[in-house]
Amino acid sequence: MASATSSNQPGADAPARQRTGQAGGIFGHLWVRLLLAFAAVLLVAVIGPAVLARQASRAEFQHYVNSAQDAQRNVLASVLAVNNLASGNWHDAQYTTVAWAEIYGQRAVVTDNSGTVVADSNGELVGRHFTGGGSWQSLPIDTNAIRTAPRDNDHRPLPIGGLRLPGGQLVPLPQGNITYGTLYINNPTVAAAERDSAFLLKLNRVTLLSAGTGLLAALALSLLLARRIGKPLELVTAAAVRMGKGDLDQRVPEDGGAEAAALARSFNTMAANLATSQRLRQQLVADVAHELRSPLANIRGYLEAIEDGVVPADEGTLRILTEEAAQLNHLIDDLQELAQAEAGVLRLDRGPVAPAELIERAVEAARPRAAEHGITLTTSAPADLPPVDVDAQRIMQVLQNLLNNALTHTPAHGRVTVSAHQTDGATVTFAVADTGAGISAEDLPYIFERFYRTDQSRTRATGGSGLGLTIARRFVEAHGGTITATSRLGQGSTFTVTLPVTTQPRRTAGRQPAPAPAPLVVR
Repeated sequence: MASATSSNQPGADAPARQRTGQAGGIFGHLWVRLLLAFAAVLLVAVIGPAVLARQASRAEFQHYVNSAQDAQRNVLASVLAVNNLASGNWHDAQYTTVAWAEIYGQRAVVTDNSGTVVADSNGELVGRHFTGGGSWQSLPIDTNAIRTAPRDNDHRPLPIGGLRLPGGQLVPLPQGNITYGTLYINNPTVAAAERDSAFLLKLNRVTLLSAGTGLLAALALSLLLARRIGKPLELVTAAAVRMGKGDLDQRVPEDGGAEAAALARSFNTMAANLATSQRLRQQLVADVAHELRSPLANIRGYLEAIEDGVVPADEGTLRILTEEAAQLNHLIDDLQELAQAEAGVLRLDRGPVAPAELIERAVEAARPRAAEHGITLTTSAPADLPPVDVDAQRIMQVLQNLLNNALTHTPAHGRVTVSAHQTDGATVTFAVADTGAGISAEDLPYIFERFYRTDQSRTRATGGSGLGLTIARRFVEAHGGTITATSRLGQGSTFTVTLPVTTQPRRTAGRQPAPAPAPLVVR
């Protein structure tokens, strides 16, 4: 469509984009503000947890290392205590201490109760007096270490009677706690410390890499979402700017998310309605001018002819002038009624009326014209239909207008049927069907618009003023009802009017009740 194509041209969009973004520069665009908002949320949601995870990982790793070291040292102290308990000396202490130090990367020194070094993993302090200090940590080598140390990878209690050695020997544990010496452990060696630092460094790198990758991916997705959200709004804004300058042919693509598509559809509907309203306003001015010009020109022509003595001022001439004046008056009355109905100040004298009576009165007025043109006019309305709550004169005017249209567009030997039936418990539907020429699908949506005619010649002889159906729709809507039309070319048209029923006693159509009720103002 031309309108859709023109709205998507880059050259046409550029000025509108500049206007929409110039208030705040690049930050004036919605998608930029959305991206910044997403970025702020992502920084809090990704960087914050990453920092916390890094700190928690370091703390948990350090706790693990400390726990593992404590368990390793307790195992060494228990082994040294068992050996001393079983042999009564420290002969195996040096071998056990060196083996343990090589496995766990820590220096260990063992002293007896006098403070003399009996084992040193480095072999430097054996035979010397040593009391630790500085960075050394001390553990007692006693029977409690035997009782609390894990065995066979579990924490089963010691068997009753003592400790059974791998060779089968049962070593009884003395009562109470006996101390055999002291185990001193220095800080981890440089190699062990470097190993722990390397592990923590890799852990930090993995954490930062994961957080950075997630943040970049989230920012890319946020950019895509921000553009997807902001683009339809920018298109609508640009089209609205052009509409504000008078270009009502603007349309925007109805794509994107559900909300964006709904906004685009609403905008396109609004634009179409505005374009239709503008076209109808322009047509209204032209049609009113046309409708007024013909009778005024005729009146002026006759008056000038009478003044010049060309036409006598006899009864026939005066009758023509009277008819032209009546035509003008009828047009003015139609416009006045339409203005009242559209303003919501139409005064209605409502009351219960039988549908059959409404149809009969409307049909009686149309029978002479139907007979003149050889058209069969029939009715179908059950007498037991509930009364409708209407202003009888207004609804009869609606039915007469529909009948006149049907008779105008139905050829000789055709048929026009007026019927009524109860739709549900709350409404009654009237139908006026004809076997005339029908209405095209292109014209059908607009037949209730002001001054719209399927006959483009725009003469009252063939198409009236173009206000009858508009007034009929306003009258029906003022009663809380609906009016619709269906048609097929060459087969005829059907107009249906649905009106609410009433439970009050019915009254005769066209007669005023006594006393007359206060008129109702429908707004």
